[in-house]
Amino acid sequence: MPRVDMIAIDGPAASGKSTLGMRLAAHLGYLYLDTGVMYRAVTLAALERGVSLEDEDGVSDLARKVTIEVRLPTVDDKRQYDVLLDGEDVTWQIRTPQVDANVSLVSTYKIVREEMSRIQREIGLRGKVVMVGRDIGTVVLPEADLKIYLDASVEVRAQRRTLENHARGGQLGRTEILRGMRERDRIDSSRELAPLEPASDAVIIDSTNKTADDVYARGLELIAQVETGGLDQNAAVSAISTDKAIKSSDCFPSPGNRIFRAIARPIFRVLMHILCRIQIEGRENIPREGAYLVVINHISLYEAPLVLAFWPRPLETAGAVEVLKRPFQGELMRCYGGLPVTRGRVDRRLLRNMIGLLQHGLPLMIAPEGRRSYVPGMGTAWNGAAYVAGKADVPLVPVGITGTECGPDEWKRWRRPLWRMVIGEPFTLPRVPWGSSARKQILQENTEILMRKIAGLLPPEYRGVYG
Repeated sequence: MPRVDMIAIDGPAASGKSTLGMRLAAHLGYLYLDTGVMYRAVTLAALERGVSLEDEDGVSDLARKVTIEVRLPTVDDKRQYDVLLDGEDVTWQIRTPQVDANVSLVSTYKIVREEMSRIQREIGLRGKVVMVGRDIGTVVLPEADLKIYLDASVEVRAQRRTLENHARGGQLGRTEILRGMRERDRIDSSRELAPLEPASDAVIIDSTNKTADDVYARGLELIAQVETGGLDQNAAVSAISTDKAIKSSDCFPSPGNRIFRAIARPIFRVLMHILCRIQIEGRENIPREGAYLVVINHISLYEAPLVLAFWPRPLETAGAVEVLKRPFQGELMRCYGGLPVTRGRVDRRLLRNMIGLLQHGLPLMIAPEGRRSYVPGMGTAWNGAAYVAGKADVPLVPVGITGTECGPDEWKRWRRPLWRMVIGEPFTLPRVPWGSSARKQILQENTEILMRKIAGLLPPEYRGVYG
């Protein structure tokens, strides 16, 4: 039976890496090592000793000379370990905002990383270790038995760090912490040497809407899967490509998109009320916050605009690439920031972008059928929605829409058609064993589940193959 001897946990600041690592190490009786404290200790040493942080040679020379030790905690002040810098306890000094703001720069220096990585790798190869950092799965321990990439939205991470700072008597506000965290994310993910990104075979966990207990339970589940041979990390499909992590420029709404949405959505609501009789049921089922996947039936051109206009929060969405070629619709799609879809083939980049949006706390809308039916009656759906929901580990919100197919004919008769949108209760799909040969079958079963959830919100004549 395979044994989990080395666990690598990577992710951005305040994503919950340390908490998860500590708990897993305690459960297994393994050594816990937060590698980031080593870079923090070097940064603190430079600050205290007057070495310019922009002097790469000076900081690198300092990294060679200082002695950094990480050991089990000896003080009961909620610390997770003791960090000693040349014999002095600096456990809390390395967590100050000044160190937070500069550690990313220090960690970009080649010699500093080489020196720290050498020490970390020596420790890791001894086995029975849970190692936490930003490049453990990609650089320090690429042979780790289990690799986890823990993420969360930057807003949630900034709030966590603010509470932690205030609990220690700090006075820094959330706005300043958020600004610094965004800059650190930018540096960490764009540096040439060992950038922050998931290993190609890492399991990605989004902790935005999860408690520490939820994340810990998922970690234990992954360990059990590895030990029973149920998790094949070489076969697992990572939610983020092996070439690079998802960047905001790839798929995130731009400031222009956000401005357009703020202006256009109210205008479209007014126009739709003028042209149609709008009936919406189930508003109380819409989650107030966090990421989720909205799944809708697709009859005509009007279902997506209806949902996008009347949903309380702006939704991310995708549209057929051929729409971009149409003068009016294409311009609307570009201004809104919709992701282009190429019908008839699996678009891995699109799937990665969708998953990335959800993992960063943004709700997303998908029409699982992938094409319009033009008449009442649902067609067979693709597995894409089930795949995205499973990989992003988010709930789904089903929406059933009727009447939109009658729009043009009714308008020709100077009538206002009734467009009805019914919003169902959020639900989650059974977990997919990504490393198992059964994953395709379970994805198909999950697609059937979500489509029948939508069908349950529709009259019988609209249910089609899911009747």
